[in-house]
Amino acid sequence: MKVKFPAMEATIGQRTYYACVMKLTAIPKMFTFRDWIEFTPEDREQRVLNKKRIPDIARYILDNEDGYLFSSITASYKCNVRFEAVNSDGLGFLEMDFEQAEFVINDGQHRCAAIAHALKENPALGEESISVLLFPYESKERVQQMFSDLNRYVVKTAKSLDILFDQRDAHAKVTLQVCESVPAFQGLVDKDNVSLPARSEKMFTLSALYDANQELLADKKNGEDAFFNELVTTAVDYWTIVSRFMPDWLRVKNREIRPIELRQENISTHSVVLRALGGMGAEVMKQFPSDWKNRLADLTTVNWSKKNRDWENVCMVANSVVSNRQARLATKAYLKRKLALPLTEAEEKSIAHLTARDNVETLSLDRVLGTNDHRPEPSPSLANDSSYLGYQQRRQTRQREKNSVYYMKEAKKLAKLVAKEENKEKKAELRLEAKRLYDLAKTLKEQENKARDEALASILG
Repeated sequence: MKVKFPAMEATIGQRTYYACVMKLTAIPKMFTFRDWIEFTPEDREQRVLNKKRIPDIARYILDNEDGYLFSSITASYKCNVRFEAVNSDGLGFLEMDFEQAEFVINDGQHRCAAIAHALKENPALGEESISVLLFPYESKERVQQMFSDLNRYVVKTAKSLDILFDQRDAHAKVTLQVCESVPAFQGLVDKDNVSLPARSEKMFTLSALYDANQELLADKKNGEDAFFNELVTTAVDYWTIVSRFMPDWLRVKNREIRPIELRQENISTHSVVLRALGGMGAEVMKQFPSDWKNRLADLTTVNWSKKNRDWENVCMVANSVVSNRQARLATKAYLKRKLALPLTEAEEKSIAHLTARDNVETLSLDRVLGTNDHRPEPSPSLANDSSYLGYQQRRQTRQREKNSVYYMKEAKKLAKLVAKEENKEKKAELRLEAKRLYDLAKTLKEQENKARDEALASILG
């Protein structure tokens, strides 16, 4: 049986080829797959088909029937073909015998397999078409060279570019909204690079913020516009509150220090920290839906300096910040402990070295302060250790006091600028920021006084 496909005859690299258009229903019939695993690597004419990739590509087709897109399939034919030109521009039809048709796929075997997979679920897709480039088969060496030429210079697009351009990914669109809506991120997010260049004037990367939002919004999945707006509101609200309790971010935003100076001494803008903040945020909002904002105030007690030895073997190894899975788990556990949130067994194990060290330090401090009388032996987990919790409360109270003083000083500085500023819009903006810092200082001072009162009541108990 003869089959014909609309085609154009052309030349590239001094070789004639045909650019055909085939219905998707023809792809599984025309292109069969050889199991190249049976051949030695040097005898293969194509790489071994990775069957794990096929369902994902098929799902992409089925989920985006109104907008999916593929580049051309490239193959070498091992059968007789006849081109029928219909004009002098090289347009016509390519005819071949269906029973004798045999091809080696040079590029696109996973696309072909995914198309066959998708057609089983939705046969109506078969009426759509894909372009196929057909070259004459010359030799094993030639098809190997074709495979090499087609793949050697292919470079995967940067993750930041994927996020920036992907209109289907809700989390990507949310992240772009967050960049524009959260004051601490405005103008300080690098949308090109996956990692910041050494002398960059940015604080964050788009890819790191995207990963953090995926953690934050992991339990929220829905494609409706109304739900998307809810995702944006949640993310913007969360990162706005977090930034209020990150004094170092505010110092950069207020141009007191440059981003490069902060990154040299501080880990708070690193991707491992952002992801930990995102994951922790999802849990805080779930556990305390009406009080999660106040819970985040204890972020002010975290020492983000690279010199803080707490970070060693959490997210720093040999004085370098790492962001592998273990580091992300340990960093999240560390922050959850700072906010007095319950830890999972895996999280407790990830920071067990800190628990052991703090046990020793707590015992030493208790001896100095004379608070160790009749105290039972410390438990393996400090989550229920009263001495440890008391020690942590004392540290947090001191840290709150320091931060309340810092915020009050900043509010006074801005108040002086308000008095000097002549531009009305700038004056209003400065006044709003001064009031925010003043209110934050008052909140921290109230928390400090409350903590002292509770500690005193406990002693007098």
